[in-house]
Amino acid sequence: MCCPPSRRTRTRSPLEEAQARLTEVRQARALRRRTAAADLKILEIRRARMEQTLRHAEENAAYMIIRAPFDGLTVVQPVFKVRR
Repeated sequence: MCCPPSRRTRTRSPLEEAQARLTEVRQARALRRRTAAADLKILEIRRARMEQTLRHAEENAAYMIIRAPFDGLTVVQPVFKVRR
């Protein structure tokens, strides 16, 4: 025996170290993929909400358009109600 038993159990062969490193890299890559997929899903949800907000704003803007029944000039005058 060249080493004490406690030292022998701690040392690994280069192959074992490479396999352990490969496992770590694969796990890290899988985690990065899941994180990227989650980030993409969040962005898609945000985009959908923004599109819905835009459509809602466009609909509201359409309600603010005043159309005359015939061609010509339109004048908007405020109407005041008198309380009695």
